[in-house]
Amino acid sequence: MKRVILEADSWGISANAASALSVDQISGARSKIRHYLLQPDVAEELTIPVKPAYRQRFADFIGFDGVEWREVRPYSEFKLRFGQPAPCWMSESQLVELGLFQLEPQPLPELNDEASAAKALLSLLVPQLSDDSLSWSEWITALALTEPQRLLIWQLPPLRQCLIKQLQRWLDEAAATTLLQHLVRAKSVIAQLNYLSQQSYLEKLRSFLLHHGMSYPLPGSREDLTLLQQLPALPLSQAEAGDLVKPWLAVMQQTLNQIEQQQLAAEVLAELVCFDWPELLKLLRSLLEPLTIARFATRALAAALQQLQSAETMALAEEIELSLADYPPLPPQADTRIATDWAAGYLSYAAKRLAYDIEPDAAVGESFARWVLNQQPRISRSQLHWQRLSERIKHHLQNRDNRVIVLMVDALSALQSEQVEQQFKRHIQREELTLQQQLLIAPYPTLTEVGKNALLSGEEADRLESEMEQWLWRIYGATLDSCDEIVVIKNWQAAQQITFPLACRLVICLENRIDERLHDAVRYSHFLSELEPVLANLLHDVNRWCEISDRAGKQPVILLSADHGHTAISQLEPLSGKVKEQMGALRERTATLTKPLLLLEEGFKQLQLGKKHYLLPLKRVRFAGKGPLVHGGLSPEELLIPLFELSAEWVAPQPLPPLQLQPKRYRARSVAEQQWLVQLVIQLHETVERVKIRAHPPFSGQVQAGPYRFNQIDEALNLDLLVVANQAQRGVISLPLTLETERPNHEVMVLEESVEVEFFASMVERDESNQLFEGMF
Repeated sequence: MKRVILEADSWGISANAASALSVDQISGARSKIRHYLLQPDVAEELTIPVKPAYRQRFADFIGFDGVEWREVRPYSEFKLRFGQPAPCWMSESQLVELGLFQLEPQPLPELNDEASAAKALLSLLVPQLSDDSLSWSEWITALALTEPQRLLIWQLPPLRQCLIKQLQRWLDEAAATTLLQHLVRAKSVIAQLNYLSQQSYLEKLRSFLLHHGMSYPLPGSREDLTLLQQLPALPLSQAEAGDLVKPWLAVMQQTLNQIEQQQLAAEVLAELVCFDWPELLKLLRSLLEPLTIARFATRALAAALQQLQSAETMALAEEIELSLADYPPLPPQADTRIATDWAAGYLSYAAKRLAYDIEPDAAVGESFARWVLNQQPRISRSQLHWQRLSERIKHHLQNRDNRVIVLMVDALSALQSEQVEQQFKRHIQREELTLQQQLLIAPYPTLTEVGKNALLSGEEADRLESEMEQWLWRIYGATLDSCDEIVVIKNWQAAQQITFPLACRLVICLENRIDERLHDAVRYSHFLSELEPVLANLLHDVNRWCEISDRAGKQPVILLSADHGHTAISQLEPLSGKVKEQMGALRERTATLTKPLLLLEEGFKQLQLGKKHYLLPLKRVRFAGKGPLVHGGLSPEELLIPLFELSAEWVAPQPLPPLQLQPKRYRARSVAEQQWLVQLVIQLHETVERVKIRAHPPFSGQVQAGPYRFNQIDEALNLDLLVVANQAQRGVISLPLTLETERPNHEVMVLEESVEVEFFASMVERDESNQLFEGMF
């Protein structure tokens, strides 16, 4: 049967819409219709796409048998393409705007209700949106594909609810709704989500600081906290992280400092390892040096790095896992730089173990002992050699205004360097003095009669005269006027009573309380508990001596070191009968021989010092002693000693700016919901006519005052600034301000500054923060 269809498509949705007739094609089309109708046998249907406005031009054909005028409508076209009627809650224009007619025709299941219809339509647009197996990042990428239709999807409640339901795999309904509000109006889903991820990580950082009692000024909260706390983590590159990078790395550095000071557990660091930024990995890489790896390497850190799944983070994680197995031995051919780094790391490793009464690995310690014995030429030319102490004494005595106070602490190991440093900072608070420290390798055997005099003189102990004052004058007399300028304090009891002659320039104090407690202790952990009061008393005396030196017109220089260190060894191994036959005095870790041994067992070292012969174990054993805390051998803990130097360092004064905010942490007092009063303190250094302070977003508020007259003194002005924010604030916030000042000559000076302001959360908010914290990372 002949059939002519004049297809009029005002929506532009039919397959033929692009080929609709133009005005000059109408005449040809009419001829084509007449020719078609005159053909006797034609089975094919003739379809001619026309514009609706051309209906009158074909009116004489319409109504003839076999000629039909058909208007294309979205509702009918939808059913034709997809086999189901369009949802009643969508208008024809919405069907077109949604872009459904640009898709390939395909059958849809029955659209029984709003939910099934919405899910089917979203599946048509982006099939991945209804895939429940997608990860968060995959689903967001799929949502980005709806770029032209997102706003319309949001405006249609069934489609909006379908998206919200999908988002409820990760967020609650309120947070999902808020997130969609952000995303549908954004120019780019990915860019908007990166911004929200930045804000989410910023809140995680804020929660980290609050949870661990730390502080760092962070930007104020810009977005809904509930959404940010629930938002799944989205990996951010260092470029995508933008302004988040600086505070994140600063808090990480602050965390490292607190771990190093034993104020935080090392496992806390893993909570901040959320990115594979080059700067972050560089910082982590620096922790894996021998100097620091024992302090920071944890299973938690290795696991956090593995989760990032980049080649570099996996390599770092593997390195940490290897380090946790045990501390590596020192390579036999290591130079002194490598040995110094190794020694610092070993001390941290050993200190942790000994604090729990666990001995360090014997083979690791033996590797250091063998290195020291074989590398003496290298060591003697390095900063590790024990003669560096006497060189520092000579150096400071060259300044005739100095009074050099040398503390020789019997049995103080470099294991206690951190405790000594803390006591220095606690008891000697003098801005003009700077504290420096380094490691030294003590002379061996690590006995008081060997180490004490050698370190103080810079010469082998067997070469010295019998009287200390005699060889001190011989060695240091070139920079002194008389031997009366040398004072020797022989023990800690004498230190309590000592008075220095006015001309005194060199003080030698021999402190032996640590050694006394060492030999009385039965466990290393008990010995540690007795160290602090001894060190505190010693540094208290030093502070008093500094004050006495000040009154004498002398600049105090403090040098603190030790004759040897100590360790803990439980294994008692008596010497064989042949050795006993040639043995003189027997110490815990040293045997004095009457003559050299012809045959030496494996694991021992024989050495001669002057006329004396000594036998020392390379193994982790002791020859004698009632308790495990000993010295005399070649373990790292016995050989490594600290050298602390407290001396003056000139610092150039900085000129005062004409006007400045007082650098302090301010407190924000809540006066209304999301409104706070901050009392700012301004240091005025010249006369001003007007001062205006304005807060920057996400805060608002300003205060203006003046004039103020400067009376040749630093005057503090208190100005109350009312700040307002759209979001609740908590923790320490970096509040950006513009400080505008008008001088008497009408010159206006503008300064941009930031101050730290502490916003206090309510008790309810604090409880909620504690509950949510565990889920933040």
